[in-house]
Amino acid sequence: MANLLPQHDRTMLRRTYWLRLSIVASLMGAAAMLVALVSLLPAYIAARSELHEVTAYYALIEASQETQRNDASMATARLVRAQIREAQQLEHYRASEAIEALVRIAALSDDGVTLTGIAFTAQHAGDGVRTQIRISGEAAGRTALTRFVDTIRADTRFESVELPIRDLAASGRTPFSIVVFTST
Repeated sequence: MANLLPQHDRTMLRRTYWLRLSIVASLMGAAAMLVALVSLLPAYIAARSELHEVTAYYALIEASQETQRNDASMATARLVRAQIREAQQLEHYRASEAIEALVRIAALSDDGVTLTGIAFTAQHAGDGVRTQIRISGEAAGRTALTRFVDTIRADTRFESVELPIRDLAASGRTPFSIVVFTST
């Protein structure tokens, strides 16, 4: 087929064709991107909403755990006060002094030692009374527990301290049960 248009008009027609084709392709690409953005908008809004819910949930959990720790600390303090009063009513006042000293040592330790229970027994041994005090609690880690035991051993009011090896084997928050001996 022979093209009847002059060369100049053919060139202009070809340029116009490619220009229109590129404009239509650009508009189609822009429309596709706009459709993609509009379709992703609900997913973005849902993700933001879920993030807000999860953040609020974790804040609520953290607040409840803090409240639970405070409640446990208050219950422990009441229990220790009751045990000290019970020890003061005994004939041998030395046990209550030792318990008070242990509570002070735990309170002064910056390592995160928390006492959960104190129990004691007094046994007649020869000319005096030997008191066995069992302390249970939780330490922030192995190092904190070791420092706590070393502080107790350094105190002259206590004869000996027994710490089971299994308590030192734990990692992270370390539950412990220590036996301390005093004599009067």
